[in-house]
Amino acid sequence: MTATILVDYTIARINHYRCDQPAGKWGLTTYVWVPKTMTATELDDLVEKARQEYFKAQEEQKKLLPALPPGYGPQYDKYPDKTVAEVKAIHAAAEEEWKKRNEVVKAVQRTFTQILKDVSENTIKSFWDIEFPISVDLHWGHHHGQQIGYDETKITDPRPDNFDEPQEDEL
Repeated sequence: MTATILVDYTIARINHYRCDQPAGKWGLTTYVWVPKTMTATELDDLVEKARQEYFKAQEEQKKLLPALPPGYGPQYDKYPDKTVAEVKAIHAAAEEEWKKRNEVVKAVQRTFTQILKDVSENTIKSFWDIEFPISVDLHWGHHHGQQIGYDETKITDPRPDNFDEPQEDEL
């Protein structure tokens, strides 16, 4: 997914609560980009819709019976009294059932932000969906041994689109 430069958007904060107390040890917050024209009430309605969708997906997963994957190919030794075509049909049906099951599991594994983007028909953007309109690189040179107060802005949500790619400091 390519990054987008947002022009008519503003940042919005969603504070998470459980049992009427801040979620997590110190409270948990999700930041998203919303159109500047969106009201707090409209955002609140979409957040509630996303919450309901989240729990709906959880309920669908609870309905699934534990199942083993169908394997890489038909298992002829399990069905000595069946023809090759019948065993292939059994395996194809098992693969199709496994695929349907995995779609339910995948829906449950979405993050709250992904669900919020879906229910807003991609009007709301993830914090990571944007590209900064101005970005510069600052090279400090070879000043080894000197302490530099970089004043780094730390964002703890590690979900940019390239999350699976090794980061520069991991190479």
